[in-house]
Amino acid sequence: MPMSRVRVPVTLGFNGVRSRAAGGFGALAKKVASDVCAWLGRCGARAAERRAVAGLTDWDLHDIGISRADAGAEAEKWFWRP
Repeated sequence: MPMSRVRVPVTLGFNGVRSRAAGGFGALAKKVASDVCAWLGRCGARAAERRAVAGLTDWDLHDIGISRADAGAEAEKWFWRP
């Protein structure tokens, strides 16, 4: 008994690239790419905030209630660490 082929409609998707319609690997790849971009954005913002804290004066740190040691410890964290 020969197997019949099931045709899956092909549409133009993300950036004009041909992808399988509705779900499947294309949707998963888009979701993963979106999540990675969001994570990289959060990491960049975290790194910028830590650079800003490292550049604060003692007066600014006192004003927000952070010691120089706390600011230094926060500034030394890697960008992916919350």
